[in-house]
Amino acid sequence: MVVEISEDDVYNRVISSEKNPIYISGLPFVGKTTVIKRIKGNFELIELPKEVKSLDELKKCRQMIEEKVKSGKKVVVEGRNYVIDLMLGKVKPVSEPSLRNPRTKISGNALTYHFDDLKVEKNIKDVVKFLEYSLIVTPTYTTYIPRLFDEAQKIEGLDEVLPIVSRFKQLFTVFPKSNIKGDEAIIYPLVSLFNSPEEMKFCWNKLSDSWKELIYYAIDSHLRLLPGRSKEVVNKYLSRIEEKEVKLSIDLDYTPENLEIVEYLVAQLLNGKRVGIIGSLKSGKTGIAKEVMKYIKGKKDLKIVDYHDENGYKSLRGIYKNLNADIYVLTDDLLDALRDKLRIDIVTISPYRTFIDEKDYTDYVYNVIFESDPNVLKWYSPLLAMKYFPMPVEVSKLVLKYFGRKVEETIDDPILNWFSVIDYIPESIKKAEGAEDVEKYEKRADEILLILINILKEKIITGNLAYNFFKIVGYLLDKYKFSSVEDSPLNNYLINISDKLGIVKPLIKGLIPIIKDYLDDRCSELPQPIMLDPSAFVNVIPEIFNLNLLLTELYPKIIGTIVKSNDVKCVNRALQLIFNYALFNDRRFFVSVEDIIFNKIIQLKNEDLVSSYVTTALLTGYRNLKHIREIQKVIPNARPYTLILLPKETGKSPIEMLSSVLSLNYELNLAIDRSELDKVVNKYSEYKRRLDQLKSVLKKIDDRSAKKVLSTILFNGNLKDLINTLENDYYKFILYVRYASYIGFRAFVEDKWFTDRNMFRSFIQSMLKDSEAIYGYIKNLNELGDEEIKELIMIYQFKLANALLSKNKYEYKGVLEDIIEIEQMPEEIKILASLALGREVNVKSDSPLINIALSVIKGSSNEGLKKIYEEFKDQDYKLLPPDIVEAILVHKMLSGQDISSDIENIAKTLPGVFFIIAHDFIKGDKERYIASLILFYLP
Repeated sequence: MVVEISEDDVYNRVISSEKNPIYISGLPFVGKTTVIKRIKGNFELIELPKEVKSLDELKKCRQMIEEKVKSGKKVVVEGRNYVIDLMLGKVKPVSEPSLRNPRTKISGNALTYHFDDLKVEKNIKDVVKFLEYSLIVTPTYTTYIPRLFDEAQKIEGLDEVLPIVSRFKQLFTVFPKSNIKGDEAIIYPLVSLFNSPEEMKFCWNKLSDSWKELIYYAIDSHLRLLPGRSKEVVNKYLSRIEEKEVKLSIDLDYTPENLEIVEYLVAQLLNGKRVGIIGSLKSGKTGIAKEVMKYIKGKKDLKIVDYHDENGYKSLRGIYKNLNADIYVLTDDLLDALRDKLRIDIVTISPYRTFIDEKDYTDYVYNVIFESDPNVLKWYSPLLAMKYFPMPVEVSKLVLKYFGRKVEETIDDPILNWFSVIDYIPESIKKAEGAEDVEKYEKRADEILLILINILKEKIITGNLAYNFFKIVGYLLDKYKFSSVEDSPLNNYLINISDKLGIVKPLIKGLIPIIKDYLDDRCSELPQPIMLDPSAFVNVIPEIFNLNLLLTELYPKIIGTIVKSNDVKCVNRALQLIFNYALFNDRRFFVSVEDIIFNKIIQLKNEDLVSSYVTTALLTGYRNLKHIREIQKVIPNARPYTLILLPKETGKSPIEMLSSVLSLNYELNLAIDRSELDKVVNKYSEYKRRLDQLKSVLKKIDDRSAKKVLSTILFNGNLKDLINTLENDYYKFILYVRYASYIGFRAFVEDKWFTDRNMFRSFIQSMLKDSEAIYGYIKNLNELGDEEIKELIMIYQFKLANALLSKNKYEYKGVLEDIIEIEQMPEEIKILASLALGREVNVKSDSPLINIALSVIKGSSNEGLKKIYEEFKDQDYKLLPPDIVEAILVHKMLSGQDISSDIENIAKTLPGVFFIIAHDFIKGDKERYIASLILFYLP
């Protein structure tokens, strides 16, 4: 199996991998050495030979590599896949070549380039020709070779060469098999491509050296020869024969981005595979199929089934009766509905996505599923009325029977399979001809759901299938389906063809409270739960994985133990196993049985059970506040645990204060994960208050109580360790707010889409609110570093922008006074603030902003502003810094030029809220305009 690697993967392997040696492989000329040599690092590159006379040469290479590794050097080995396989002993070279069983697979890693990696402009002339010239397709792997792409663009007479290259590169796609042996086995693959050896020689001589070497490589690797052997034999053979001119042609009317997919599918078809081209509606599937059929024309006769071709739609049932094609063009849901009967070896997903409106989807459903027939739609209309999709096949049959439909039990119905796949029905299909009764059925949907639950309840109870039921529930809750479920009469009622639950979710929700009482206590059959240390979590992943393999077998025993056992240790073991399983699955694993667990905790009133409940609730993020508060009220000593789930409540006793800090810590960390800046801004100071309060009573918390609470959150350490963690988290919260505010500042500086005054004023006020946390933090520091000074500048720029936008006569002046008084504020900003306040400032400066201000006060450009203008006036202003752009604009204005169009162009093309604010005042309010120049300062 080949592992595709990109240029970035090569870089990461060379720089970061702990393996030594590191092998970087790929096809000839794909650019392995070039990529590696661009990487700066402390390693030695060893390039394996392209040709060898004996295997001993490669054995010596391997010994040399091993010696360098032993000496402590980091070694990167570059080589062709086949050469590396030979060196490592993965392939044994043959003494006599034979076409009986050619080697067709590439193994190891391979530097790979797909269409997007080439960064090709697909509209350039002849791009498809360049792509065809550089594309290699094997039965298991495809890549473009950049060197060949470049080579193609330099070839005169490419139109003559290209069909020759396409003919020879078939050896990568379909290598011939026969009983031929010896040197003839080397020559035959080449000659078999043409009408005569002489024609082959004529074409061979048209190939570039690069392509000749690629063909030698293909023959050597397929026949397991020593690299270079085919070159000797082929050249010797060619020297003995004459050449005969032949003209070949090729149709290259293909979509550039489709070419690789098309040729890959052709390779599969020529090797006897059936292929599926799968994708959403309007995703280009039929276009790809047409190009495949065009490319393969004359090479093999093929049959294609397309649900929607130029002749219109084909029905699902019609396709179902005709499953003997070579190519299937289907949507995802059709593929799933046919999966049990359809044999497809290779599935290709169409890479294109387009917007699908409801009309498109309705047309598709009406024509393909319901066969454009109102009678068919009418027959299945009860299913359209159900609220939940997908629906298992047997559930659909029950619904149809309930509404008087006669269902053939022994006949497979692909339409029922389709209902077991889809999770959405377009509303407009319910208004189509034939669906007149759907509204009437919809009013009874809840009633039908209860009937279905009762039917299944009776089936489970009378068939003694309670354990089967909970095994299926365990399987459904298994997110990755590591476990399996045995055949059962319930399977077709509770398991959809797709992995989605659909109607099964309310069915099992209604059945679990009833069927649980038919289980029994199986504590003795439960394994010990896996105790977790978060710092060493990776060590127990194999154990948890193995436990998940037993999920369907253990799940009914776990539930039975929770329901029927009154032994606290047994129940707690079951709860901890629920936690173990929740690690590998999503929250529904806990949610589905939370009510059962709650009732048992209320019954046994044990704090260890409360602790296990809280641990799992934390992990899954599920909070049943009613249950949590009931546990807190009914069970003694529950508050230290339940408070961990209630961040809005504060603790009274020292141990409760600990839980109160932990709950808010969890909430803020979660807020960061979800990028909820406002929550962090609003609550970080409350967190600090709770943390300080906890530190003041820390000595009053006994070790036993602390240990139990800390084990609930899986913290493996003492209180001192915890306080260090909590304090570090506080600084993390502050850092997050600082970072988010910086991102906001960059938007202030760089975003050109703030064209609405109210919108960007609202944005600035929001950033001011967010920056309050930073401001409070900075004010309490004894000394400010460079980062804090930058943040201080940003904060005051937000304050000033807000004041200027308010148009208040005095507000912006107060901000300017504050700026002047801050010792650490840069001198340039202080000077601008003083000038804006009308104060005398004797200064000479190269600063564009100060020269702008001085010139505006003077009423004409000073020498500094003139100098800036002369230096930059002819340059594209989109490439200049904002302060230079503003300097040029102001000089033009002070020289009497009309700058209205300049201001308009800047507003349209240049980012920065500061431009918009400054240009509000540039013509009429000197003081406010000079103040706005502070906004141009980039800290």
